[in-house]
Amino acid sequence: MTTAISGLALTLPAERLRADDLGKVIVGGAILCAVTGCLKGRSQGGNQHRTTRRAGDPTVRADQQALNYFGYDAGGADGVTGKRTRAAISRYQGYMGYPVTGQLDTYQRQTLVGAYNWAQSGGNATYPGIQGQELLRAYASHSRGGNYCQETGRCMGGGYPAQNNYGGAPGYPGGNGLPPQTGYGANGTMPNAAPAYPQPVAPQGAAQLPTQVMTTGGALAGFELPDSSGNRSIADHCQTVKMVSSANGGAVRSPAAIVNPTQALDEQFCSASTYAVSSTESMLSGAQVTDDQLTQNCGKVVDFMSAETDALGTRPAADLTAAAQQKIRQASPDGNTQGLVQTGEVCLGYGYRTDDSEVVLAASMLLVGAGARPYAELLGHHLRDGLGVQADADRARGWYDTAFSALDDGATPVFLPSQSAQRVAIMRAALTGGAPAPELTGASTAGAASAPAALPSFNIGN
Repeated sequence: MTTAISGLALTLPAERLRADDLGKVIVGGAILCAVTGCLKGRSQGGNQHRTTRRAGDPTVRADQQALNYFGYDAGGADGVTGKRTRAAISRYQGYMGYPVTGQLDTYQRQTLVGAYNWAQSGGNATYPGIQGQELLRAYASHSRGGNYCQETGRCMGGGYPAQNNYGGAPGYPGGNGLPPQTGYGANGTMPNAAPAYPQPVAPQGAAQLPTQVMTTGGALAGFELPDSSGNRSIADHCQTVKMVSSANGGAVRSPAAIVNPTQALDEQFCSASTYAVSSTESMLSGAQVTDDQLTQNCGKVVDFMSAETDALGTRPAADLTAAAQQKIRQASPDGNTQGLVQTGEVCLGYGYRTDDSEVVLAASMLLVGAGARPYAELLGHHLRDGLGVQADADRARGWYDTAFSALDDGATPVFLPSQSAQRVAIMRAALTGGAPAPELTGASTAGAASAPAALPSFNIGN
């Protein structure tokens, strides 16, 4: 075991891992050897049945991510088309007025995935008040050169000068030109009732999660969110967080602006997970690494760290950090953990991209054990929200404190480095109920000025 891990460390340059080198390492099996293949059958306390992970189709995985984003529950983005995915496709097709077949044709997929990418890049900002599945129709109108706000009048504020926000004929093409289901007359007059759009129907047999109400500070009606005690989709969770942020006029930018501490923490979590995905994609750019290879290799990380991740709900952060650190020391007695850190960073972003909490938790634990303590923030978020692990706010606090202490002691920020001090201040304030954050000391204050614009191994900006 010692020789194998040491060998991995020697294959990686000390300064910065190039994308092509990383690809060679992964494809060559060094990471596989590092975390499982060279353990000579010795269990690391994990559940070995996790080693076999079903590889999925990247196209199907993208479909599932987009379906989940728009509220059509396709389950985890595993790249495998099952009943849940087909049911989600059918509901999407029904909403858009397509033939309901449970299978996407080329045009339907282009609209679905195109709308997802458009929304992720902020294209939906020109359609205030349009959220969830209705963004699909807004995108369809946008892609053919139309303006959904003018076509339907459903955008927040309407954008029309008349008292009722509908100015009559202006903005409405002659002969109507609108789909009959919009309910608007040819002269653009406002209908007596809101248009009745078909709504998605939950698949038969789908379990209904208990709900809790998330308030938005009193200015807006609350949202019913899935209860945090279950194993929920990260993508669905962050989509809801994004919707609430939009309804509130944007994400919290300072401790003084916190109204809902839970929402403030969730905004920081989702920005960190998005940053992790971007970092991994940048790292792997140009490397000949397939999703199947990532699935297999990151599955080995899950096995390697399973003893620690399985105990997240029963042992405090300090104990598990020490256990993870001891495991890494035994595997790499020379102290060169750069190879394992790179592995953890790759699998972290891949886990978030594929909506796989198991991979995310294992990668985060590996990184913490390898000395990259700021990644402990993610374990705090997952424990607090019940994502991949039973929700436990008390144990979550220990992981947040681990990350904050590391930053105070001079550790390099790992998420949005130039905003690190601001992020930590917001999270600290939110964890104390929204009160002003304590004055930061050490590197977590200086880190924003001194941290590089990108993570050491990632060639991306903030």
